[in-house]
Amino acid sequence: MSSIYKGLPELFEYVIGLEKRRQKRDIESIEAFNLLRKILNVTEHAIIHYFTLTLSEPFLQNSQYGSPYQKWAFIINENFQKVDQYVKSLRPLIDHLLCPQTMFESHIDGWKKISFLLNRLNNEYACCEVNPDEPLLTISAINFDWWLNTADGSVKPSPKGMHEYPPLAIKSVISIDDRSVLQSLQSDGISRVEELRALLTQFAGWLVANCYIADIVQVHVVLRRPALP
Repeated sequence: MSSIYKGLPELFEYVIGLEKRRQKRDIESIEAFNLLRKILNVTEHAIIHYFTLTLSEPFLQNSQYGSPYQKWAFIINENFQKVDQYVKSLRPLIDHLLCPQTMFESHIDGWKKISFLLNRLNNEYACCEVNPDEPLLTISAINFDWWLNTADGSVKPSPKGMHEYPPLAIKSVISIDDRSVLQSLQSDGISRVEELRALLTQFAGWLVANCYIADIVQVHVVLRRPALP
């Protein structure tokens, strides 16, 4: 069965690796951690909050959104859209971590390819979408196989003879007419969330060991020359 959030742990791993390889230890390290923590929070909320409702719950009945299924679909889509929004907000962070001032030369060489990858991610990825008109949902799995070695952040060479890359977001359509399917999807999604939590916990430990509060709170003062008489 397809898995909700497949590929997100690899994306976390990639971003954390970029941060660890930076030459700076500053407030931006904490901002990267906080953005990943927000993604962790919304992924957990979306997979737990109302995802496995039976549709017989009283608050789903007689809704302005239509049938109980349609109101449920509206709620679930709102929850997963927040995940998508936060995942896509990683783009400016990754762009910054890859800029020449902050990255090793070997990573600068792959900037154009990674920028193309991020455009594909923003255009193609929607972690989970419920069809409001029939019992179907569509799941996107992030596929880095052709693009990156996420563990070390290196860009993979393009295979010879390949004229077009395969989709970055691999989509699967799943019938949820039998709503017990949602239990399995939730269980698998929660396991992915726990992978994200483990990676973030490790990152937190690294930040504590490598970042000093004096560096994080340092205020940079720009000295101005006195005006000429």
